[in-house]
Amino acid sequence: MPGNLYLTPAELVGLTGYKTRPGVSKWLDQNGWPSAGCGKDGWPRVLREYHDARMMGLAPARKKATATEPAWSVS
Repeated sequence: MPGNLYLTPAELVGLTGYKTRPGVSKWLDQNGWPSAGCGKDGWPRVLREYHDARMMGLAPARKKATATEPAWSVS
């Protein structure tokens, strides 16, 4: 679905190799991928922009966010 802000469930399955929402969520957490909670369908919401940056090596794995610094950014 081009133009979608978040990865689709099918794209999340392709990224993680897991076909269930709990499996995908666990994989994202274990591999340092931030998500913006869950959508109405219960699937984690991963920003497409972060995915693309991470795949190109421009974004590191998630780190702990502070009050003044986001969990990730593309410099």
